[in-house]
Amino acid sequence: KKGNEGPRTVEVVKRAEKDGRREGIMDNGATAAARYKAGDRPKMTAEERAKRLAEMQEDAARNESRRTKEVAQMLSKEDAKDKEDTRRTAEDDEAFTRKMNTETFMASATSMEGRLSARKHYRERPGGD
Repeated sequence: KKGNEGPRTVEVVKRAEKDGRREGIMDNGATAAARYKAGDRPKMTAEERAKRLAEMQEDAARNESRRTKEVAQMLSKEDAKDKEDTRRTAEDDEAFTRKMNTETFMASATSMEGRLSARKHYRERPGGD
């Protein structure tokens, strides 16, 4: 027995044909494809071809305008994001520098006099040996 010749397959195909459903339901369209390949297909009239061409051109124009609009939106979003990132980076750099200066120079409760006296052994004094 071949794949489509079993008793169950034949029964299904006969029932489908009796019910008026697609002919050759179990051949997965192989029969129709063979007929199509052999040239047994409906031919379009010149009017139908012109109508189909006009529809395709209209669809192409609509798709192209949609794509152009999407690309423009994407570019504007990208530019806005880049500007925001640049602004945020500048603010973050400034905040970081401010924070480091505060932590470095103002973290202790010592005054300027206290810091200078703590580092007096590093200072060079002019005029004396």
